[in-house]
Amino acid sequence: MDSRRGAIAGIDARREILIAFSDRVWSLAETGLEEKESAAALQAALEAEKNGQKDEADEIISAPAYVPPVVLPKATPKVHGISSEAGDVSAVQERL
Repeated sequence: MDSRRGAIAGIDARREILIAFSDRVWSLAETGLEEKESAAALQAALEAEKNGQKDEADEIISAPAYVPPVVLPKATPKVHGISSEAGDVSAVQERL
């Protein structure tokens, strides 16, 4: 029972840093089982902490993640037989 309380106390003591790391993982938007950047950051932080470098571990965990910008095409390709103009029901009428 004491080990459980110790674990809970350890988590509570690092609450803010764990929340920051969780936010970082979510901001990376890595797909399931492909969390390479998240895993590398966590591994580096755990290694630093294991070596007694708690401040460095905290820096690694709380470092902001780089999220590349989303680039959208400048124009939407036109599809034959489909119209996006309001009031144009010709594509629907052709199917009726």
